[in-house]
Amino acid sequence: MLKLIRNTLADRSTLQTPTGKICWKFLQELNKLQEAQGLRLGNKLKMAHIRGCEETVEFLRTIDAAFDVLNSRNPLGKGYKAPMRTSNKERAEQILLKAQKSLLELKDEKGIPVHAGKRKTCVVGFIASCISVWNVFQEAVCKPNAQCRYLLTYKLSQDHLKLFFSAVRARGGFNNNPTARQFTAAYKRLLVKTPAAANTLRRYDLKPVEHAESEHDYQLCPNVDAVSEYKEAAINYIAGFVVKKIKQKHNCMPCAEALTSETTVHPFVLLKTRGARRETEKMTKDIVRHQFTKLINFHHQ
Repeated sequence: MLKLIRNTLADRSTLQTPTGKICWKFLQELNKLQEAQGLRLGNKLKMAHIRGCEETVEFLRTIDAAFDVLNSRNPLGKGYKAPMRTSNKERAEQILLKAQKSLLELKDEKGIPVHAGKRKTCVVGFIASCISVWNVFQEAVCKPNAQCRYLLTYKLSQDHLKLFFSAVRARGGFNNNPTARQFTAAYKRLLVKTPAAANTLRRYDLKPVEHAESEHDYQLCPNVDAVSEYKEAAINYIAGFVVKKIKQKHNCMPCAEALTSETTVHPFVLLKTRGARRETEKMTKDIVRHQFTKLINFHHQ
């Protein structure tokens, strides 16, 4: 359903809402920027880059939040990706209802509602998914003496069957319709053997990574003083994530202090964390360049 919504927007170029227009051109501009810079920012742009895209951004965030609720995988997930529980029941309901309302309000350039036109499948299907998952949640989690404490919505999808059928077909070469005997043989191989790295490289036409010839390959890294605002935002966010993972595994206080800073949090980090101020997200590009050297010198001493 998510892909059908994307295809509908791409085909129509513009969709109307009660408060503005959703334009496909903004996504095209975002893709051009990401391709030119070589880094991706989780598909989010600042208003300074593209103006007039507020309605498009709001629609994408609404559908993205609903998709996360319908695609939760980890019992320890946070935010929108958290499993559906009785404790976050109201929030999940608001997200799904908002997505349904946004989809029902969509109209094409002629003013015809999308759910009443030829492209209605994306709207009807997405809303049906929202309603179905909510009903399953009510039955499996919310009822008294329910057997489930939470609902991982990804477990309800058909991805598991699709991945299994894809793996079976891959064992048969070009044969997409195996016989019973061929299917049995492929299934046995799937049970006793995991995909090898060589098969993955061959399937996706990839080349193996060569080992470094020296211990100083960091000299080949780009100059961090000459990066664009776009790349700076991505570097700051990635660096913060690295520091967060390091601090979870090491309890050395001098090391932890060397990895963090009291400098201002980068605006992109605030955007990605929805305003949350975490110590591990105070990482800047100056810390990436200087503080790791300080950490190494500390251990050598």
